[in-house]
Amino acid sequence: MENKLILKRVAIATIIIVGLVLAFIVVARSDITKTKITKTNPLKGWKLLGVIPSATVTSALSPAILDDYKEFVQRLPFHKGRFGGYNERDVIQNVSVFGDAGGQHAIQILIPVDGTFLCYVLIYDKNNTRAKMIKYSAGQYSS
Repeated sequence: MENKLILKRVAIATIIIVGLVLAFIVVARSDITKTKITKTNPLKGWKLLGVIPSATVTSALSPAILDDYKEFVQRLPFHKGRFGGYNERDVIQNVSVFGDAGGQHAIQILIPVDGTFLCYVLIYDKNNTRAKMIKYSAGQYSS
């Protein structure tokens, strides 16, 4: 009888631990596709420094920012469209680099997705660490 009670407690503890681990994975995962789309440009007031792949722009950015940007692009989501599927990274239309008066940098990635121009904005602090990612709608288009 005592063994059954011990087994029951171990089973309950295991379920709780597995549940906590799964909850942590779901919360900790940075899922681009679940990011809320805003309609306001977060770079209003920032200065446009140039576009990538301009050599003068990429040489002015830290390697940490460029590496983070390249990794982010590789993780962009896949879409099932009217004419098959495509990955957002394959239809990037423009990549712009911005700076603000406080020494921060931002990279804006413009992608046409099903009639909407989506912008991903990667904002980096003075230490060249990504502080946040914002996804916003930059308007509509018709194909």
